[in-house]
Amino acid sequence: MAYKPRPDIYTRLLNELILTDEHRKSLKEKRGFTDQTIDTLKFKSALPENDKIVKKFIDYYGSGSMFECSLVDEDSKTVFSLTKPELIIIPYMDNNKDVYYYKSHKQGNLPNSGVMPYSVQTCTVDRSSKTIILCESEFKAAGMYQMGWNALGLGGISTFSGKALPNLLKFLEGFTDIIILFDTEIQDNPELKTHKPDFRGRYWQYIYSYVMAHRILKSKDNVTVRIASLPMSWTI
Repeated sequence: MAYKPRPDIYTRLLNELILTDEHRKSLKEKRGFTDQTIDTLKFKSALPENDKIVKKFIDYYGSGSMFECSLVDEDSKTVFSLTKPELIIIPYMDNNKDVYYYKSHKQGNLPNSGVMPYSVQTCTVDRSSKTIILCESEFKAAGMYQMGWNALGLGGISTFSGKALPNLLKFLEGFTDIIILFDTEIQDNPELKTHKPDFRGRYWQYIYSYVMAHRILKSKDNVTVRIASLPMSWTI
């Protein structure tokens, strides 16, 4: 059965999910988010108790519809990204704040749902601006949003470099100044936890910055693509 997104189900689910005090505290202390950012972007907690909500939805919508939109598996079991306690559920919302996609941070997408960037509608601060920043992950985009920048979070530096590129391009419509700002990591120092022993894997973020710039420029007319990096002094 092919994946079929259901904004009506996703949005109703969002209204029933909660964010625990523990997760809110972590988002504020670890990520630096304000309550306003957390509430605006509607982060929620993955919890075992969410299984009860999903079962209620199965009774209402039917197991077939719930499987089609990837909230349950073939055996009608709730997907782990909604119930694994340490995860934060991230809704992808459109201009009307309806949810069209779900993801849990660093744990992949809903099964069989493909990939989407997060999320020009969710994290657009100034819709009159033609500048947008492409960064790694939803939380980086949320951080940019909190600082007043339009941002689009990519789930990995190479995720949209191939067949998923059209998904990215449609989210870039209307923007003419595109800044690629991938993570800055020191991976050639064996004393750091970010060290990669194989030298061939140490510089992918820089390589794919240029790959993505080239592919966007090749696919879109009348745009400027710039590559940026954060100061090494900011690394932790």
